[in-house]
Amino acid sequence: MKITFGRILSFLIVIAYMIGIIVEVGWAPACLVICLVPFFPLALIWFPDEFGAFTNTSGFWSINEETPAIFVSIMGWMLLLGMPFLFYFCFLDK
Repeated sequence: MKITFGRILSFLIVIAYMIGIIVEVGWAPACLVICLVPFFPLALIWFPDEFGAFTNTSGFWSINEETPAIFVSIMGWMLLLGMPFLFYFCFLDK
């Protein structure tokens, strides 16, 4: 596994999210669950080839072809960078 600029940057963003979550929510059991959420987009960014190679037929849907790694990585970045907005609008105290 090569350490690239994108991997380092995504890891630093996840660490910043975790610090922000702990500061905002406090140290509680729910905080641990919330802190694990950014690791899914991080995995998409770090291992796009492995996620792109996933093919499966299950129930009513099927994935017949491999997804190009660049698309998996872009989706990971979109999820990682869009996560604060998603949490802000979903959990906004009204």
